[in-house]
Amino acid sequence: MQQYSGMAGVLLLMHSDLSAQAIYTDIDPDIVLQFDDETTGVDMDNDGDFDFAFFKLSYYWTSTFSTDYEFRHALWCGPYGSPENEIAGESVTNGAGGGTSYFPFAFESGSLINNGLDFQYWGYQKMGSGFYDILSSDWIWHYDNGFWSPNIDSSYLGVRFIGSDECRHYGWIRCSTVDSAKTLIIHDYAYEMKCETSIKAGDRIGDTNVVVGEINTLNVMVYSFGNIIYIKLNEQLKDTEIRVFDIMGKEIFFDEVINQFSQIELTESKGIYFVELISAEKKYTKKIFIN
Repeated sequence: MQQYSGMAGVLLLMHSDLSAQAIYTDIDPDIVLQFDDETTGVDMDNDGDFDFAFFKLSYYWTSTFSTDYEFRHALWCGPYGSPENEIAGESVTNGAGGGTSYFPFAFESGSLINNGLDFQYWGYQKMGSGFYDILSSDWIWHYDNGFWSPNIDSSYLGVRFIGSDECRHYGWIRCSTVDSAKTLIIHDYAYEMKCETSIKAGDRIGDTNVVVGEINTLNVMVYSFGNIIYIKLNEQLKDTEIRVFDIMGKEIFFDEVINQFSQIELTESKGIYFVELISAEKKYTKKIFIN
């Protein structure tokens, strides 16, 4: 697998801060994929083996169910090396017999990356794409699908991988898409050195979160019905805060927990959300579904 920066394959100068709990690598210069069949790999723990791959493709596409005839550009990524390397995202079934498509999330800075997310191991995951309708009188660019379309400035892939130490690590890869999702830029990446420990997108210090298995130390019950989140606090704690995040890591609700019972009515669309309660010494995180 070749690595590219612009048109030429060049040696990447990577700088790692090994003294921190988060092992951070700056890519200098940034990796840029903008031409057909350009590929690159990211070696999260810099052990000489790629953990994730990226590539740019353009191709002609037609449908057997319609008269569509398109020229498409697409940016892809996927796990590389170990089958236990995965990228946070969603899978979509394309109708009867249509197979399954995989779309990596584009997280905001500060989003928590841990096992509360859905991770996909499929090797071909579409970051973003678009197309020209060849049968049209004028070629107008149409945005297709993917969380990284049309232009995303400095968002984060959430990843987990098996390191050379044979344990699973959580990390992030900061990317941008430009030119209507025809070009991918990879800026830098980091992972939490501690095994099975969460990390926040953009965190270069590390150890800012507890071990994944120890997240739910707060005695609380959280569930949803319809568009309402119900919370029952089973212990008396002061200065407890509650936050609700959407699937992209955007905070949509914040308040202090005053009573033992609380209700939060969401006006957002249905989907997956994360409820986080934090006190001075304890924490609780849960993924819920709003329908």
